[in-house]
This record gives sequence, C-alpha cells and structure tokens, in this order.
Amino acid sequence: MSIRHFRTLVYYDAPQVFEARDEIGGHYIAVLGAPGRVLYLVAGVAPALLQEFCAGRMDLLDLMLGSDPGARYTTTTTPFANDTELETEPFREALEGSGFLPGPGSSCPTCRLLT
Repeated sequence: MSIRHFRTLVYYDAPQVFEARDEIGGHYIAVLGAPGRVLYLVAGVAPALLQEFCAGRMDLLDLMLGSDPGARYTTTTTPFANDTELETEPFREALEGSGFLPGPGSSCPTCRLLT
C-alpha cells in the first residue's frame, strides 16, 4: 500500500509526526521510531480523532493506541515535502515495547498552527 505525506505535525531534524492520506482519502498518522532508526509507524485513524489530537483534546498515545491494529504499517521513507509518496509494509507487532509509542500527555502544539 502507498500513502502520501499530507502535512508535518512535529518536526525536529526530520519529521517526527506527520499526517498522510491514501488514494481514497483515508487518514493516517505516522510517528518516527526510536532514535537512530528511520522507521515510521503509520496508523490509520478516524478523521474526527485526528482533529481532536490537532485541537489538543487528545494525546498522541491515545490516538496511536486507539488505531485499528489491521491498519498499522511501517515505512522507511522520510518525507521532506508535501505529497511525498510512501510505500508501506504491514506492522504485525504489539505497539507496547515497539519504540513507537510516545509518553502519556504527548500533544501536538504545532497542529493548531497548521489547521
């Protein structure tokens, strides 16, 4: 499956958290894994939940844990511009202990500036 980078939500030396879309308009959130790894966890999320996250009413941990396990993927492509195409592979591990989960209370302070 391929998705396209839509907007970067958190940036530090490279996109840390970004939003992506698939060819039919499905919404995804991507989170960079452990430091030193160029591997993103890409999770399908409901548009309403993504909006809650961007408004600061939901933290990133809850957004990731609430994603559908069947709609989780990984990508090794780092997007540097909008519309970057990203090839994905299915993610079949447990989220806990995977290195992708942020701490409780992680929010997206820049989202409100980008919406």
